[in-house]
Amino acid sequence: MKKSLFPTMSSWNYRSLNLPKGRCVEGSLAAFLVAIFLTACGENTTTEKIVEEATGGTEIVSSVKDLPKCTKDTQGERVWVKDESADRVCVDGKWFATKESAKDTVFVAGDTVYLNGGDFSCTTKELNDKSGLKIICNGDSIGVVLNGAAGKDGAKGDQGDTGADGKNGKDGVGCSIVNQTDSSAIIKCGNSTMTLNFKVGGASVDTTAGDSLELDSEKIAISLDSLSGYSQKGPFLKGSSVLLYELSDGRTLKQMGNSFTSRIEKDDGRYKFSSRNLVSQYALIEVEGNYRNEVTGNNTNSNIKLQAYTNMLMRKSANVNLLTHLEKDRVYYLVTKEKKTVRAAKRQAQAEILSAFHIDASNFKTESEDLNVFGKSDADAALLAISILLQRSFNETALSVLLTEMSIDLEEDGSWDDASKKAEISDWAATVDDAGELAEIRSHVEKWKLGDVPDFEKFVHRFWSEELGLGVCGSDSAPEGTVKRVTNSRSSYYAQSYKDTSSAGRKVRFICVDAESARWRKATDLEKDRFGWSPKNTKKGALLDGPVTRRKMVWDADTLRYADSLEIYLNKGCVSYLSSPSDTLGLHSSYTCTSDGWEFDSVNVITDPRDNQVYNTIKIGGQYWMAENLNYEVENSFCYKNEPDSCAKYGRLYTWAAAHGKSEEECGYGKNCYNVILSSGVCPEGWHLPSGEEWKTLYSVMGESPSAMQARGFESWTDATDDYGFSALPGGRFYSSTYNLVGQYAQFWCFGQQSETYGGYWQLRANSAGIQGLYSKSNGNSVRCLKD
Repeated sequence: MKKSLFPTMSSWNYRSLNLPKGRCVEGSLAAFLVAIFLTACGENTTTEKIVEEATGGTEIVSSVKDLPKCTKDTQGERVWVKDESADRVCVDGKWFATKESAKDTVFVAGDTVYLNGGDFSCTTKELNDKSGLKIICNGDSIGVVLNGAAGKDGAKGDQGDTGADGKNGKDGVGCSIVNQTDSSAIIKCGNSTMTLNFKVGGASVDTTAGDSLELDSEKIAISLDSLSGYSQKGPFLKGSSVLLYELSDGRTLKQMGNSFTSRIEKDDGRYKFSSRNLVSQYALIEVEGNYRNEVTGNNTNSNIKLQAYTNMLMRKSANVNLLTHLEKDRVYYLVTKEKKTVRAAKRQAQAEILSAFHIDASNFKTESEDLNVFGKSDADAALLAISILLQRSFNETALSVLLTEMSIDLEEDGSWDDASKKAEISDWAATVDDAGELAEIRSHVEKWKLGDVPDFEKFVHRFWSEELGLGVCGSDSAPEGTVKRVTNSRSSYYAQSYKDTSSAGRKVRFICVDAESARWRKATDLEKDRFGWSPKNTKKGALLDGPVTRRKMVWDADTLRYADSLEIYLNKGCVSYLSSPSDTLGLHSSYTCTSDGWEFDSVNVITDPRDNQVYNTIKIGGQYWMAENLNYEVENSFCYKNEPDSCAKYGRLYTWAAAHGKSEEECGYGKNCYNVILSSGVCPEGWHLPSGEEWKTLYSVMGESPSAMQARGFESWTDATDDYGFSALPGGRFYSSTYNLVGQYAQFWCFGQQSETYGGYWQLRANSAGIQGLYSKSNGNSVRCLKD
């Protein structure tokens, strides 16, 4: 027995069933087509009878309680419920009634039968040799009825009889269903009968009268007026070649050896084939050429090749894109190995591929060759998102290899199992998404001015966030504000636990920021430490360790914030809970807690007995420093540009010898002063010119932060915090007989000689600080004194 290629019913040969020629086949066959395979063909057929007979090939149950479980695998299937006289369809886990009554389910217009308000339609097409009719439902051929004739008194006649002498002498007596069960139906034509055994998921046929069967060839010769469409990765460029290969039928998808050539004439990717005759309605379209890259916005330098199966019976346009290409091998497998129709195979393959990208295709009503990266629908947006994800930073060769690997992976089971590659793509998407580069990609596509740019971003967001284990932003498990770690161990962002920060990637956490677009972004350090952590609020400025970053934090105004460098140094936060504006901090009695944080109170001062000038001082760590630059006048010291106001603001500039308390004759430029003995240098008694090591000690206590040393209020030092009250001033320098860098640099002489001509100094810029050498002893720098 030949196996049926139609899921509910085999084709059958009515040649020996004496099916008469004429309107019973060509006209009343509209009624026959209601059930796709079973209806009565006679004078008294009613709409109710059509519906009753329309259940053939589908599962039948007695009542709603007998319905099978509606699952993802049975999505879209229909079951006839006897006591409702109507069918139900499986959608999203529930069985829904299609119509309230049977008569509303069917209507007939000419030779076309529509089910459920136009959801399903069937037509007939005469075979080329005039031997019968092809039954076509929603573009797929599901059976062939061959012409026959009924002889006088119902006796079997020969092929070609007129059928005018039927039973009781009536013209056109045809066939009727005489008995029907849940698993079979008996059809009677004249005195001949045949039993059809059917079941869901496949059909077997037994002919008790010995009648022969002919399998449907899925081959309808067509005359194609024209076929056009868009070829897109991004759009293929002018000059790309387009080939159309004829396929023998929809059961083998075998190439016939005939092909037709077209070429893309503009950089919009559009192709067109002119009218021609083809042996079947099925074809393979192949496009090869350069294309516009959505990620870079540029044209590619090398070719790629994309393909698409299409059924030209129902369309005059067919687009070629990544989805049609990825589904090709899967469709071929489903048709040739699992005996599915092309239409069913394409729908299944499309849903499987979209599912691999965490896209629910249940609401998508279009086929892959209808999709356009410049369309407006969610399906179009999904195509553009997939195109961007697979392209990423790949060149054309690498992309072609990836597409081949994916097609092979998807072919037999419809599953993309390369978890490592998916994690790699997800990491890329997470990175560019967080950096705002999806907006740049959108801008690239918009600048091509080829149409709308659909909302692809939400599908990119969903793919990488689900693949990395974050879930869907805005769902019940991840409402806005949720902070999560990446749980996919193949990701470079993977963290074994929320507190795991053992590598740079593992320190990253993501926060759900927009439920509508399902968008996550990288969480800030503060968001990471705050989320899900509720330590006791001491209200006394106690320092706490953040659970993820381990940075010092304090409770302030009923929220957690990071402690600044001065609070860390003082080991106490200046917080709003303190009962008084000041707080004694042991040796740091010169600090006051204000609304701006801990501030130095300049009450600790010294007077230089040499000229009675008064200087603020500050203790930092174990050192006592002047909090101002020295302004004591000696030979070879001078004001910036010789302006007295500069000395009042920045202190004086000193040559190396003057800073060390020596004359130029003793220790000036070119003089050997390696054995210079440090007393005070130019500093007052009890204070001295600091060495390089003493500068390093100060910088270490300050957390090696340039901004912590800098006085506030200078345009070039935008990040200055002056956390410790050191108040370094950008007093500039005297260099090669010129003055420069005031307001930008601070340069202080260090004790000690580098050579007879050069000395060392401490330099402070906007974003750096440290010991410098090889500075001419004849140049001028500032002096900051340190207590002995």
